[in-house]
Amino acid sequence: MDIQQVAIPVARYRFRFRALSRIALPPFSGSTWRGVFGMALKDSVCVTRQATCHRCLLVRHCSYSYLFETPPPPDTEKMRRYNAAPHPFLIEPHSDVEIRANESFGVDAVLIGKGNDYLPFVVHALRAAGEQGIGRANGRFVLESLALEAGSRWREFYAPGDALEIPDPTLIEAAECPQRVRVVLQTPLRLQRQGRLLDAERFEFPAFFSSILRRLSMLRYFHTDTPLEVDFKGLTRAASGISPTARDLRWFDWNRYSNRQKRALEMGGLLGSFVLEGPGLEPYWPYLVAGEQIHTGKGTVMGLGRYHLEVMA
Repeated sequence: MDIQQVAIPVARYRFRFRALSRIALPPFSGSTWRGVFGMALKDSVCVTRQATCHRCLLVRHCSYSYLFETPPPPDTEKMRRYNAAPHPFLIEPHSDVEIRANESFGVDAVLIGKGNDYLPFVVHALRAAGEQGIGRANGRFVLESLALEAGSRWREFYAPGDALEIPDPTLIEAAECPQRVRVVLQTPLRLQRQGRLLDAERFEFPAFFSSILRRLSMLRYFHTDTPLEVDFKGLTRAASGISPTARDLRWFDWNRYSNRQKRALEMGGLLGSFVLEGPGLEPYWPYLVAGEQIHTGKGTVMGLGRYHLEVMA
């Protein structure tokens, strides 16, 4: 299958910040960044000040609602029973270590499909979050520059005080399918089957692929004008013929505190790597490449389920 039939338009941005005071972040701090980003965005754009969005008059005309609540449209043919569709963004912090005052650091944000139109709101909210502070030390920071990923390089295109023009998202091109590829799980991968999270022993390729396929399909349906038209059942059924080798997987336990739910949430998942190989891999290669951009599993918005493909000789 042509990669262009599967690929989804994404724009990956690199925010360069400078710490004004000490910043102390937890492991896998995407949840923390998502939290301060969401609060700053809602404070900036919410005009009704309602506690929840689903009954708000502006629910379908609000940047916060679209990015963080993402209500399915009334005429949707998918996810009719759900209050929210997959969100059109995700956050990828560069580091989870302590950041000292005056030190520069980066955070990547990926905007998917029509979500890219909301870049100015993202920039404004993250600048506002810097004024409010982040982490245990309530560390403050300022935006220094913003760059766009262009192939293997980053192109700086905005600094505070400049006019902001929204770049077009791109379709990620992929080389021909390799004979062997190592999948490296960079952040905890949370996959469910029959209501249970998959641990290292129960991990299997069909569950991994199905998660990518489902996420890609939903993002294309809700955030682009080109729904994914493929043989879902046939692809998923055939995926059972692929068995990962050189498995080096482990479960990583951690939790995060939810300000919304006022309690700690378990967010553990799989880390490590596994190898996929053989001629049967080719039909799945475009999906694996797309999944590398949009992550997979649960918690993708906060950077979970991120993986990297390493082509092997």
